[in-house]
Amino acid sequence: MQLKKHISILFAGRGGQGVLTASLITARAFFSSGYDVKKSDIKGIARRGGRVLSTLIAGEKIYNPKVTLETADIVVLLSKDHYFTFSDSTVSVAPTDEEVEKYRRNVNVFCLGKLSILLDIPLKNWQEAIQERFGNDTAQFNLRVFYEGKKAVEFMQYHR
Repeated sequence: MQLKKHISILFAGRGGQGVLTASLITARAFFSSGYDVKKSDIKGIARRGGRVLSTLIAGEKIYNPKVTLETADIVVLLSKDHYFTFSDSTVSVAPTDEEVEKYRRNVNVFCLGKLSILLDIPLKNWQEAIQERFGNDTAQFNLRVFYEGKKAVEFMQYHR
């Protein structure tokens, strides 16, 4: 997805699913690519599995950082038990039931791989953001999961 004046992304899920981590990695990747980035988190009762929302807007210069379901260009859904109504022009990124089962604790990074196909962010900036967030211990594993998400979308696009 080519950046227009700006692009807005809403990440949604439940506490413990890595919503905030996914948003942070994406913000870092945008920032490393030279974009102005504004991010906001709504945690609520996240520690008890409650709703977690994180919004991000990136562009040349961001003056109004407000992102809503109605204005989001992309919605990344990590939990199916949230039902949202958003614009017809909004693109949604979500894991399938099989992907949730397979990637469990890393489904957020898997979805970032899917999201990366839509954004004009160099791959090296995604890699650096993931490595920065996870450090050496789990960075390599998370990078493999990221690439698997990317490949899943590329496979679907190729087989249309």
